[in-house]
Amino acid sequence: MNSDGLTLTPRERIGRSQRGEALDRTPISFWRHFPNEDQDPGRLVEAMLAFQERYQLDLVKLMPSGMYSVVDYGAITSPPDPSSGARGLASGPIHQMSDFLTLTPAAPDRGSLRTQLEVASTVRKAVSADVPVLDTVFSPLTMAAKVSGRSARDLIDVSPADLHRGLERMAADCIAFAQADLANGVDGIFFAIQWAGRGGLSAAEQEEFGVRYDLEVLDALRSQTQITMLHLHGPNPEFNIVQRYALDWVNWEDTETPPTLEEALQLTSAGLAGGITRTPSELSASSDIALATLRSAVRVTGGTRLLLAPGCVLPQEASPEVLDALREAVEPDSAEASFGAAH
Repeated sequence: MNSDGLTLTPRERIGRSQRGEALDRTPISFWRHFPNEDQDPGRLVEAMLAFQERYQLDLVKLMPSGMYSVVDYGAITSPPDPSSGARGLASGPIHQMSDFLTLTPAAPDRGSLRTQLEVASTVRKAVSADVPVLDTVFSPLTMAAKVSGRSARDLIDVSPADLHRGLERMAADCIAFAQADLANGVDGIFFAIQWAGRGGLSAAEQEEFGVRYDLEVLDALRSQTQITMLHLHGPNPEFNIVQRYALDWVNWEDTETPPTLEEALQLTSAGLAGGITRTPSELSASSDIALATLRSAVRVTGGTRLLLAPGCVLPQEASPEVLDALREAVEPDSAEASFGAAH
């Protein structure tokens, strides 16, 4: 309870923060890949539940392999990156652009998508109902890049017509999966797009190949989602697209690339998920930079519309003791209580 007499559940805290209302403390969440567990659904569930049990986060973001959405198209994943824990493409079904036309639909009642639905449902049932759970959903253009191993720029340059056919397929599959996920009890989606960096695509190309299909997915899901968080991946994101999307939160690598949290308050009415560094050296047990960055995030925003979170996955090197300290810092009775509460 803070000085105003508020005692909030995580769900209430997330909602009030997004609306800019008074809080007992600033909400916090963070996430990382589990590369030693994400190929086995049972072990992945155990890892995510243990992570939540230790840190008692205000929001749980599910962490399947970043390739889960394209495995059923025939993608074979590479070993995980040792720092991020993310997996890439070892081999896949797209050898020429016309292969996009023959992709077998990925359905939520079989294969990798069914497995992820089971993981999501199990975690949702095990985590307190007071804690929102979001599942990761990749945008159609991001999925096209993942399944082909090519950049969006390359795909557009080679055959835009074939790419459109592939995006139509992936948008339909994305909607079907997410609708099944939400029907199983997941509270919302973490909608990740990896094509919105400045200098990659022109404004017209972003509109034609990115925004068009993103809106198709988000519009189909909006009535079912309690929370939609947009993730803008990579440096110098085109933040102007944020207001085009129906969303509650926006997440980007704010400690590494513009805009700053303070600037973003003027660019969107959505809540801002950021303020936690991802630099491995700053997350080591001997560093106090992570706490200083956290303090700064609350100070520059006044705690308004803020969910303390990393801009993308935490590095594998992140010290559990530092994460303990970050979580403890937001508690009203901690030594950091001066920045843990927002009014």
